[in-house]
Amino acid sequence: MGVGKSLVALMVMLFLRAQRVIVACPLRVVPVWVGQIAKHLDIPLVVVALDDEVCSVAGRRSWPRRN
Repeated sequence: MGVGKSLVALMVMLFLRAQRVIVACPLRVVPVWVGQIAKHLDIPLVVVALDDEVCSVAGRRSWPRRN
């Protein structure tokens, strides 16, 4: 923790001029990413988090199965 992994990821994102980025992380880490982006970058940000209602085990069981 605190060794700059998020900052390096953000710099790579800027270097590649990424238009959209998906960050796959635990729900509790979403605010950390939002904070890091606000701290290091001055860019518009849209955060869409899959919370327990969207991605619970029960919710995933109800998804249609693909063969």
